[in-house]
Amino acid sequence: MSSMKTPWRSLDECHLEGRVSPSDEFPAGFENNLERRQFVRLLGASAAMLALGSCRRPVAHLVPFSHAVEWSLPGKFLYYATSMPSAAGANPLLVATVDGRPIKVESNPLHPATGRGSSAFAQASVAELYHPARIRSISCGGKAASAEDFRDFLSRVRSKYQKTGEGLAVLVSGEISPTQERLRQQLAADFPGMLWAVYEPIEHEWAAGLALQEGEALLPRFERADIVVSLDSDFLNPAEVPIGVSRGFYSRRNPDQRTAPMNRLYVAESYLSLTGGMADHRLRVKASEIGGVLLALAQAVAAQVPNSMLSSALRACPPLPGSPDPRWIAACVQDLISNEGRTVVWVGASQPPHVQALALVLNRALGNLNSTIEIVDRKAKKAADISSLATAMHRREVRHLFLLGGNPAYDAPAELNFSSLLAQVPETCHLSLFFNETSRLSRWQVPAAHFLESWGDTCAFDGTLSAIQPMILPLWNGWSGLRVLSALAGEDSTDSPIAVRKTFLEQNNEEEWREFLRVGFLKNSAWSVISGEVNSSSVMRILREARPPRSSDTELVFLRSSNVNDGRFAENAWLQEMPDFITKIVWDNAALLSPTTAARLGVQDGDILEISSNSASSRSAFVRAAALLAPSHAEDSIAIALGYGRQVPDISIAASENAQRFLVGFNAYPLRQSDSIRFHCGVRVFRRGEKHRFAQTQENHTIYEENLVRQANLNDYQHALPNSPPQTFPKGPSPQWAMAVDLSTCIGCNACLVACQAENNVPVVGKEEVRRGRDMAWIRIDRYFVGDPTTAEVLPQMIACQHCENAPCEPVCPVNATVHNEEGLNLMVYNRCIGTRYCSNNCPWKVRRFNFFDYNERPLNQADPSSPKGMAESMKLSKNPNVTVRMRGVMEKCTFCIQRIEEAKISRLVRAGPSDPEKLPLPSFQTACQQACPAEAIVFGNEADENSWVARLRLSPRGYTLLDTLNTRPRVTYLTRIRNPHNELPPCI
Repeated sequence: MSSMKTPWRSLDECHLEGRVSPSDEFPAGFENNLERRQFVRLLGASAAMLALGSCRRPVAHLVPFSHAVEWSLPGKFLYYATSMPSAAGANPLLVATVDGRPIKVESNPLHPATGRGSSAFAQASVAELYHPARIRSISCGGKAASAEDFRDFLSRVRSKYQKTGEGLAVLVSGEISPTQERLRQQLAADFPGMLWAVYEPIEHEWAAGLALQEGEALLPRFERADIVVSLDSDFLNPAEVPIGVSRGFYSRRNPDQRTAPMNRLYVAESYLSLTGGMADHRLRVKASEIGGVLLALAQAVAAQVPNSMLSSALRACPPLPGSPDPRWIAACVQDLISNEGRTVVWVGASQPPHVQALALVLNRALGNLNSTIEIVDRKAKKAADISSLATAMHRREVRHLFLLGGNPAYDAPAELNFSSLLAQVPETCHLSLFFNETSRLSRWQVPAAHFLESWGDTCAFDGTLSAIQPMILPLWNGWSGLRVLSALAGEDSTDSPIAVRKTFLEQNNEEEWREFLRVGFLKNSAWSVISGEVNSSSVMRILREARPPRSSDTELVFLRSSNVNDGRFAENAWLQEMPDFITKIVWDNAALLSPTTAARLGVQDGDILEISSNSASSRSAFVRAAALLAPSHAEDSIAIALGYGRQVPDISIAASENAQRFLVGFNAYPLRQSDSIRFHCGVRVFRRGEKHRFAQTQENHTIYEENLVRQANLNDYQHALPNSPPQTFPKGPSPQWAMAVDLSTCIGCNACLVACQAENNVPVVGKEEVRRGRDMAWIRIDRYFVGDPTTAEVLPQMIACQHCENAPCEPVCPVNATVHNEEGLNLMVYNRCIGTRYCSNNCPWKVRRFNFFDYNERPLNQADPSSPKGMAESMKLSKNPNVTVRMRGVMEKCTFCIQRIEEAKISRLVRAGPSDPEKLPLPSFQTACQQACPAEAIVFGNEADENSWVARLRLSPRGYTLLDTLNTRPRVTYLTRIRNPHNELPPCI
């Protein structure tokens, strides 16, 4: 295959032209002045202390169950179907429970909307369920209250507003729930004057069906598209778009497929996103100039494809800012026209209505509507927005306000001043998992039930009705939103499926209800696809009324965080310690800007910036954030992730709903207004002269070798020789486990990382320990850049233990704690390990993790022996009983999910009975990372079986192993990333 430029990991490494050496393993200024005699003296003292400390073991007591858990068999997991609700579309899940407690979530493979794969948010939901700092009791006016007190309050509200409703308001989030909609209609009938408002801090991709008929929405079908043009849309990011939507795109990225050609992806965006990292051609452009890119595309298409509606739209459209590169426009238009009816032009929800409307008309002219873009009838009912609610509160028209979830006091548009308005409402009730900014201002604080401990219903992205059912009783007597609404409506308010079942049986029967609960969804319940048409009058009105933003000034772009979303997952330590895809920052966010813009402003990494608006109406507001130089970022554009700048509670034994909190990141909401929800044009930047230290994982574990990650163009690959002949492993009766990772579909979304953490009881260590290079994740996603920093491409690579046949870590262990078994696995015997760390020093991939402290039993950022010790009782419930919880002084690493392998063997033994189990095949199973990957980029299996998927992938001409010159013979094969570029266009402009 063709050669590629040398990848680099950071701007410092790029300036050194990618040259690194083993001496870089130690930080600058490190000196080893320890003499041999002193070393032996310290070693003897350490051995004596170890012997003294191991004389007595802490006393522990085993308490038997007084009553066995229903349907539970010791050591046998039970699986139940449920769904994680989201405004973008529910994430259908299959939850593993043991002894009546959920410990691991996976995607529901039977569900038609998703199939395989899940998101990091879903994988980390278990940590949120068992978080010890959740609200544990109801309070009113700062005093404890009982559930009966709260029921009496709801009863009084119902009696007061019966047949009027004037003064009653309800604010809910954007999840679609048929039962919630039924209760809303009943409440509207009982309380005609009630104000029902819906608020999502960040709208999702198809929230704006502005130029369609009421209730209709667009749904892309990427599996049918040969050309995809993404304009400010991160549709591959599971935080932005449900996994089922992007699944069709991944199926077309395989260069070896024979059913359809490999697709081509054009992306125009201001910051480097997950989708931009996958792009064949990427255009760096400010968010305020995306409309200009679309306008240039539409004009070029109209010049070659006559279309009356498109011509009328172009005449009605005002001039839009931006002068995109003509080469990018020409190549893109050429592909769009030559693949008419097999393309998608998709604009992100962050763009204003006139850009959305113009994109809809362009898709119609290209023949995409009812082909690669379907129109579905969502049957959505209109509701008031948060601005309407704020207006009513300002007029003192709201006397009782129910806030069912969310945190509007923190994330509402700044000009609404929602916190002050909330304090003026006489009676407020906030339903929340954690004590937050809105809870502090509410009279009633009610613990919310987690979706894993409540009943409900929801819809997937395609409208498929999906079940929400509890895996465990509410840990702290939480209430669901449906339970509160049922009480207000005069229905049964117990924690039961009565309300959901009533809704379901209105159109279905009892037998379908039982099947609905069993599989987790109702078959053939997706929204109907209609042969809709563009509402031309609406299009023209939107275009004529457009007020394009000014793009001459520096802009501030508000990003949805891949870690904490819009802030709703800020308390989740698993997600906080998950590295960001591009920056590799944990426990933080940053103001991202290009190296050129930073040089103009005199800014370096870590400089504290004060960003304020040029607008007179919001000049007093400002955002304070630390700068970070980002390769391939648009000029004169600063991007910052939302959801930070909050006090986050600890997860240690001392944590409770009143636990000590620590500040994480910088709050960007003060500059976010209703007319600048996703980007704010015209900001001033002031450097304060202060410094901030980030914790980044990218260079914590450096591999000293070039050519670790490989890519090639499709044309070169089709005429190339294989990278290297595949290595074979010993044949015999035992299976030979191996793994393959396809870099052509891996996007670096971190789902595998969090899934591994949940499956293998991997602890979080806190920001300070990550700074010291002591992060514990068994999987890391290395991120490489290729090319010039201003126009660099990005390549992600999943790295875990390679399970080498000639493993360098094995011979150096003095106590044989790291061993090789007959199936090719490199395993750890934890009770043998004495913590010499020789194995880690000898590992070329730096994938071994050492427990410097008892991270499972120490407070975050206080992981020293003097800190309080102990694990919160609720967090103990989250642990996988099949995986040992490691302690201080023990080395750990990826085991290829040995517990799942053994579980499959035990199942085969049970099935075989008295016969020879070797004559039966092993039951099908997957590793945690493989099962979670939404792109199906990870494949695990028996390499000795020639018909297995992994054996076939190892024979692929794209296959190669890392550091093959060391002759360690790794069992992990990587498949070269293949891009499908246009012959006349560079990868990034």
